[in-house]
Amino acid sequence: MTDNTRALVFFVATLGSIAVFADGDDERTARHLETVQWQQVYRTQDTQGAFFAVSVSNIDESIAWYTEKLGFALDHKSENEVRKGALLSRPGVLLELAEFDGAVDLASLDLGRESHEIFGVFKIGLLTPSAEATQARLAEAGVETVFGIVTASDGRQTFGVSDPDGNLVQFFSRPPGAVDLRPYLLAVSVPNIEESIAWYCDVLGFEMDTHDKYPDDKIEVALLRYRDYRLELVEHDLAVAPDYPDPDNPATVYGFGKLAFYSADPAGIARRAKATDTTFVYPPSDCEQNIDCSFTMKDPSGNWIQVFRQH
Repeated sequence: MTDNTRALVFFVATLGSIAVFADGDDERTARHLETVQWQQVYRTQDTQGAFFAVSVSNIDESIAWYTEKLGFALDHKSENEVRKGALLSRPGVLLELAEFDGAVDLASLDLGRESHEIFGVFKIGLLTPSAEATQARLAEAGVETVFGIVTASDGRQTFGVSDPDGNLVQFFSRPPGAVDLRPYLLAVSVPNIEESIAWYCDVLGFEMDTHDKYPDDKIEVALLRYRDYRLELVEHDLAVAPDYPDPDNPATVYGFGKLAFYSADPAGIARRAKATDTTFVYPPSDCEQNIDCSFTMKDPSGNWIQVFRQH
């Protein structure tokens, strides 16, 4: 198989599902409706991020390759009588590496087939802002290229490299002009920053990143983190409470009305909120049983916080 043929096989196999959506809005809408109906029947949850598990021949060599070449961070290592394991991460991706006693290389089985010619998972896919820039950086770092840049009709580019065991790692860029936009930070002005820090950490599970005071500016700032999301709490000496026409409804003043979260465990959040005597604007229904559970509560500063069950 030539490099060009190999690239075409990998690219077509990956973008085949994308081509389905390019046939027209009607077909895309129909497929979306089918998915929504299926989720409503089986109550499946939306998924976020990605997880891959890769069997490797040398766990330490693979850890070094994925951290040094692809920028993963080593989170955890473990070992027992049959395997060595490691959990690596980077934003949006978890990667498990496992070295099993007795595992063999696919090539040693002499099947006369390449990985994509055998049923099952045969590669890892990652998004990158620029396929060309990423390929150039990896090539400079000595990473083996399986196939070079291939460009689709919409301008999307892809290329593939192999890890130390020959596993395929494929990179994809977004189409030209695509906007990479995602929620990152919300800033909230509060009258008591210590009280607010405690509430957001104890009830919603945020963790403290930084906490700084700027006396000359009469301001104190705390940056809290939950996974890839940041919450900035600000206590300013000159801040005042808004004069709402309806004190119990922030929507009566122009601007941001509330902060909302999805959660797979809204019942747990509701229990922690009740334990801190949190005020509920719209109390939770039976979150232990109700698949559509949602509720709205107030943080210590009176801001509305709404929680939906993720499904």
